[in-house]
Amino acid sequence: MTFDNKVGDCSLLVRYADSADILPGLPREIAKYEIKAAKLKHAADRDHKYKFLLMVSNNIHQIPCLENAQIVEDWIEEKKVAKPKPAVKTTDAPVEEGKEQKPAEPVPEEFEIKTQSKSITSSVSWETSSYALTPEQRKVCKDVEE
Repeated sequence: MTFDNKVGDCSLLVRYADSADILPGLPREIAKYEIKAAKLKHAADRDHKYKFLLMVSNNIHQIPCLENAQIVEDWIEEKKVAKPKPAVKTTDAPVEEGKEQKPAEPVPEEFEIKTQSKSITSSVSWETSSYALTPEQRKVCKDVEE
């Protein structure tokens, strides 16, 4: 799941639907995830955009679990780059006696601004609360099934 212009600071509750047929006494909630707020590293840069990603997948028991939470930042970086200097023409003519060869005039260095799109992905920390059954509740459910 992707959320544009969000930094996290949310909760994700995984639960059975109200219409799901589960054993009486079992909790409808499977797990709760508390996702912390991400810190943006490039908020001051030009054309800064960010999005919050939650990656949820089914485990081997086909129960949805949060795999990862990430923040993706995109921005444009400007660099000052020197323009290539033109080739200096040299004369192969011999230097006359009594005359000194004039040094070539220095060419002023010119710069241009180049823009480059950049992106960085950072993990966001999160905590989980499991609603798994206690051993006593498992024993009661197992007895009901038999």
